[in-house]
Amino acid sequence: MGATVVIIYVVTILVVINTLDMLDAMRDTNSETTPLEQVFLKLVWAFSALYSCAAPGMITILLLFLHLNGILAGIVKEFASVVNARQMPLTNIVMSGWKVVDIFKALDSVFSKYIFVEALMSIVTLMVGLFFTIGFVPDLIQNPGSLGASGRITAFYQACISALCILKLTVLFGSGQWLLKETKNLKEQLDRLYGYEVHRMTKNVVTQIESLIWTFRTQAPIRPMDMFDLRMSSGLTAMSAMVTYVVILLQFKSGEQTSFPCN
Repeated sequence: MGATVVIIYVVTILVVINTLDMLDAMRDTNSETTPLEQVFLKLVWAFSALYSCAAPGMITILLLFLHLNGILAGIVKEFASVVNARQMPLTNIVMSGWKVVDIFKALDSVFSKYIFVEALMSIVTLMVGLFFTIGFVPDLIQNPGSLGASGRITAFYQACISALCILKLTVLFGSGQWLLKETKNLKEQLDRLYGYEVHRMTKNVVTQIESLIWTFRTQAPIRPMDMFDLRMSSGLTAMSAMVTYVVILLQFKSGEQTSFPCN
């Protein structure tokens, strides 16, 4: 948790610094940038300013979610061990299982929109960071002196923001993956229990435990805004799409520079 706090707060500080840097860059109306870069720069500044204002509250909520998510994962793991050892009557196991489902729903309903916004803002910030970082690479390689001190600092900021956003997204989606793993283990224990004890269950208990197993099998514990499951595969998909957009933007940038060499 301590490392998570450091990562997230460093991201916030760098975004605030980057906002000030963007303000300075926008004052230079004669800067040697293409029209696309000018528009993109203004959008970056607006987004950075918004993110800087919202980040402290969002970070606090995110840290609270990560803490509660860890506690819930521990509860699910402990309950799975109880089910495996058959330390409770079947009716109590079923009741406890539905209480776990209710906790999932409560956690999802409280934090869903905040996780969605934080994931979206982090992905967009990462996209912007990669766009500018990769854009600076040719100048850094071919003619480092052309960037000046301000350009090199900006490139460093963007590279740091990109790296730390990747870490933040990994922590966020990794926490969901951890809870999903423990839920899958619980489902397997319930499956095993059902196979061993089905002949001794009443019809009502059989219906309840089948419904419970189906719920754990088909529903992810956390599903922000009902848009995606909070798991590593979802994070990788989002970042892959983001990289695709960055490549497209860089191709447009390259095309503009070819068409308008005077800019």
